[in-house]
Amino acid sequence: PEVIQLYNTNMGGVDKHDQLVSYYRTFLKSKKWTLRMLFHVFDMTVVNCWLEYKRDAANLDVLEKDTMDLLHFKQRLAESLMLVCLPISPGRKRGRPSSSPLQEKLPQSTPAPIRKNQTVDRTPLEEVKKDGYYHYPLYDDRKEAIRCKKVDCKGRTHVYCSKCQ
Repeated sequence: PEVIQLYNTNMGGVDKHDQLVSYYRTFLKSKKWTLRMLFHVFDMTVVNCWLEYKRDAANLDVLEKDTMDLLHFKQRLAESLMLVCLPISPGRKRGRPSSSPLQEKLPQSTPAPIRKNQTVDRTPLEEVKKDGYYHYPLYDDRKEAIRCKKVDCKGRTHVYCSKCQ
């Protein structure tokens, strides 16, 4: 019938959006409708951000295999929100200003290949490394110094970052 065709032409985006929200819905056992509604709005916001991310990746000619799927996008967003801690009053930024213009890059979803007999160290996200807040040096109590976590660095140290570990 004509009504079904009209519905399908106009409601395709809404159905797709509801489908994407339902894949990784944030479940909350609460009788309060306000909390359930708040988490539903949050899930819709995450899906909208992921759709924008996919559109930007397509505009920048990023390969499909190099873009994050919805689950990894949501996990990366959660990690960023947990680790980034902004102070109430922003402090003065330190250090020399960058001489090169800021370049927005899409986050890489594939980790570097792991060599045999190599342990994987969890490094923080780029957003957390460069946020400029609460990075304080700490000293470990180990007898042996630990190896630097940079890729090509062979140095050893007893100092590590309080936020990045």
